Amino acid sequence: MISVGQDFKWLHPVEKSAIFLSTVDDLDLLGVLPGAATAPYQPLRLPALFRQFSDLRETAEAVREFAAQYGLLGLASLGDPADREFLFAWHERSRWMRWCVSLWDALCDGDAKRGAALTRKPPPPMGYPSDRAKGLLRSAVNSPEEWMQVGMPEDVVQRQLLADVVNSELQLFTTDAIRLEVADYTGELHLATRGGTASLWLVLVWQLAESLAEKKVFQRCQVCNKWFAIEPGVNKVDRVLCSAACKSRAYRMRVARAQELAVAGKKAREIAKDIGSDVETVKKWIAGKKEG
Repeated sequence: MISVGQDFKWLHPVEKSAIFLSTVDDLDLLGVLPGAATAPYQPLRLPALFRQFSDLRETAEAVREFAAQYGLLGLASLGDPADREFLFAWHERSRWMRWCVSLWDALCDGDAKRGAALTRKPPPPMGYPSDRAKGLLRSAVNSPEEWMQVGMPEDVVQRQLLADVVNSELQLFTTDAIRLEVADYTGELHLATRGGTASLWLVLVWQLAESLAEKKVFQRCQVCNKWFAIEPGVNKVDRVLCSAACKSRAYRMRVARAQELAVAGKKAREIAKDIGSDVETVKKWIAGKKEG
């Protein structure tokens, strides 16, 4: 039984060239070259990885890039070969994750119209070869209309649907209950116990479930465009950069922009307004360019 903890490790290829694409019986496959060097990392120390996956473009190259950085999803237990995975399975899962994240964002933003639209069109069951998987997916997701008929508030219906969709996926991996549950009619989500078969895909689904239950807040970095978690007591709610490296890069970009505008004939006051800085700082940056 897996303990879904921070020390869980997954393998990714050392070289991007180790990830290959091929076609078998008109189906596109993604795989790792036999004997390719791999290295372990801890995906649960990247709490926004599931959000990054939800942004994955449905192209072979985008999937290859993700797999090169984070490894295969680990779908062998669901019928894929151990060293290869169907490309359509990646697309289905990124689509599934995107729907879950979009509905949760709509709920958090109080966007009733968007939430209702997503509720009317939940993600279709993903392609699984086993009869057990097909049976679970058919029975796990209840009808939102049935909940509405018994007087459940619309936002709670949406939370319940989201919980059912996530649970339908968790059940495929777990031997003990890992479940999202909605507490009565309050709409609060919480997680039950842990257990199951280890894979990167389970980690991504677990991250999603945990973020829903703990109401985690995520922000997209304004420099690298990657998601990062806003953690109370660790970083500020209005933080817009994910790391010290991106903070340094943002600073260099602002200096370069100020110097570029100065060359174009802009005055220091205009430049300061354009880049959101003060006049004295801009003057120093411009002076540095002239001295250089």
